[in-house]
Amino acid sequence: MILQPIIDPGVVAALAGIMVCIRLYSLVNRRGTAGARFFAAVRCLLIAALVVVICLRPVIEETQMDVEVKNVDVLFAIDGTISMWAEDYSGSSERMSGVISDCQAIMDELKGAAFGVVKFDNLSWILAPYTQDTEAVTDVITMISRPDPDYAAGSSLNTPYNDIKRMLESSRKKDDRMTVVFFMSDGEITDDSQLRSFAELSKYVDQGAVLGYGTAEGGPMKKDDYKYIYLGDTYEKALSVIDEDALRQIASDLGIRYIHMDGEYSKEELSKVAAQIIEGSRSATEKKDVVSYRDIYFWFVIPLFLLLAAELYLLLHRDRL
Repeated sequence: MILQPIIDPGVVAALAGIMVCIRLYSLVNRRGTAGARFFAAVRCLLIAALVVVICLRPVIEETQMDVEVKNVDVLFAIDGTISMWAEDYSGSSERMSGVISDCQAIMDELKGAAFGVVKFDNLSWILAPYTQDTEAVTDVITMISRPDPDYAAGSSLNTPYNDIKRMLESSRKKDDRMTVVFFMSDGEITDDSQLRSFAELSKYVDQGAVLGYGTAEGGPMKKDDYKYIYLGDTYEKALSVIDEDALRQIASDLGIRYIHMDGEYSKEELSKVAAQIIEGSRSATEKKDVVSYRDIYFWFVIPLFLLLAAELYLLLHRDRL
């Protein structure tokens, strides 16, 4: 058994000690038989002990479990430029909130697959190699933050090309693997570069989709949590507009679908892509040394509840007993 405290153990012990001392003091000065006071003290100590144990959160470590393993590597290529924080996703939400939500939905649909993350803005980074640890992948994606406007040097969809290629090649080197890519962007190019062809990468890609975020009307962007970005000459809010032509070109080059993520219909289309991946994949159940923890604190909640119920009953009926 291992302890994973909810609250600092020292704080819990101090509070429990104070509670016990106050209760025992009141019992010493209370009228009644010695036996009644003794059993009241025992109940008090048991309640304090159970509260301490629950706050210490005991868990049982399990190091081997059955894990469903799919022969699928899924790469998320995520646009992290400042335009991805434009507020025109599903109304007035930030585009990046849609990216995070869709990545989670894909991981939920493709349980057992391995996931990797490439993020790009001015530069490109491999944030996560392929792993089945979806919690780590979720943490990496949710930690992608809005870039500083002073740091931003214009958007280019060419930036992640080499890292995407490197990740796809590493998947292809494995035996009997399905390689999937989800390219997630608003398609905006603002550095005057020409979009290169991604057709060379199609030989590495079995399934996936290019997911587009944003609207033709455009969405305003903030430089931080409070201040919007304004155009210098008119002092109007700067708007970012989706470029679906660029996104469709990448999808065509890679031989995968393009989906404009703009509502429930697009979510259904994304689920269809996931279903096709599942249909073409191969699953196996393996014994793996995966460390997991099973909570057992609830074993102590039931006796705690019974003791508190007994205390309440005795308090309400003290004059009748």
